[in-house]
Amino acid sequence: MNKVPFAALFAIMAAPALAAAPTPTERGDNSASADAEGTDPARLAAAEVTIDYLFPLGTYERMMKGTMDQMMDSIISQSFDRPMAETMKGYGVNDAAIEEMGDASINDMMLERDPHFKERMQISTKVITNEMVDLMTAMEPAIRETLANIYARKFTADQLAEMNAFLLPKPAAPLLVTI
Repeated sequence: MNKVPFAALFAIMAAPALAAAPTPTERGDNSASADAEGTDPARLAAAEVTIDYLFPLGTYERMMKGTMDQMMDSIISQSFDRPMAETMKGYGVNDAAIEEMGDASINDMMLERDPHFKERMQISTKVITNEMVDLMTAMEPAIRETLANIYARKFTADQLAEMNAFLLPKPAAPLLVTI
């Protein structure tokens, strides 16, 4: 399994749980040495290391470019391959008009009226994906900063050090060369 999507998913899913976690003061941990703003710089530095691993720069771009086209194609095909009559039920369309639609799908109807429909949808998907990548890439530093602040407030320096020791790759043992 690719680490990046899993790590991003973990970070996103963990954020609400961390926000609800008791602070060191609420736990009775007076040794947390938080500054006036509530975040000890040493804890923040350790939290930034954790977030760099869980949510590295470029995570959104890799996720969006890796899966957005497939996801959008799937959504479009699921939505547009349904029979038009089934889709229109409940939208105030009279029964006679629904009956007249038969089993034709939205896709069938659009292709009949616009032979370039699929091409237009592919272009639209590409434009939307590119714009979403730009938007999410612009938001990513603020999200990473927020996650680091949450981790720094919710975990002690020792807990962050344990996480980092677990997450970060271990340095290779030096090779002993005998001559």
